[in-house]
Amino acid sequence: MMNLFNELIKKLDLYEHNIDACLKIKEAIDNGEDAISVLHATGTGKTRLALFTIIYYLNIKEENNYKGILYVVPSNGIQEHLTEEIKKINLENELKKLNIITYQSFINMSRKEISEIKCDLSVIDELHHLGAPVWG
Repeated sequence: MMNLFNELIKKLDLYEHNIDACLKIKEAIDNGEDAISVLHATGTGKTRLALFTIIYYLNIKEENNYKGILYVVPSNGIQEHLTEEIKKINLENELKKLNIITYQSFINMSRKEISEIKCDLSVIDELHHLGAPVWG
């Protein structure tokens, strides 16, 4: 798995400080953790960390047959940024089943629609925006 790890680090062109974060994410996934949180400042590469998490997760599954990935973002701007990053790194083929939606879209879904979402992994970007009147 370290070969995969090293390939992803190189492909994603991560900031030096994020390599340590990726090691911790890898360890959490390898240990079967079902929730991972990354708390970094704006502009420090969290989108790339999320992409690392998704790709590493998909590559370690025994079968490369997954339902999908749900990626919830707070705004259309972040959705566009994520899409640009995926194209920049040439990950479109690996992320065919990636469903990127905004919080607002998610909030407007019925319980039935939410229950019908097919995903093995969900990424909640800017989690502090979700449901809290203040950060923290």
